[in-house]
Amino acid sequence: MKLRTIEKALPPQHVHLTMAGELFENVKLYADYNSGSQGQKLLIPDLINTMLTMFLESDRDFLRYLKEKGLHLRTPSVAIAREKPQSSPTAPGIVRRGRPPMKNGHAPKEQGTEETPLQ
Repeated sequence: MKLRTIEKALPPQHVHLTMAGELFENVKLYADYNSGSQGQKLLIPDLINTMLTMFLESDRDFLRYLKEKGLHLRTPSVAIAREKPQSSPTAPGIVRRGRPPMKNGHAPKEQGTEETPLQ
């Protein structure tokens, strides 16, 4: 059979990431470069998601490792949203998409999502 089993999409995971200032500047430059060559400006979080996906898809050793374990690479099945992000008043620099406005200083928690800090 040519089609593999259709898997249920996993809920989005929020990752708090701190990166070197130089790296962030390079990512912003790449976003500018990409908007010039593609004609569409990507938001930084969308660009980072795309870059990580492409990196994982191109790592042959990692793909071989997955195959040996009987696993396969899960790729995002939802198109990247292009809407303007909403800044969170409680956490500077954290982007929240599609969440309702804050009430009494607390944002309603989306079902099935987790916030995962990077170490």
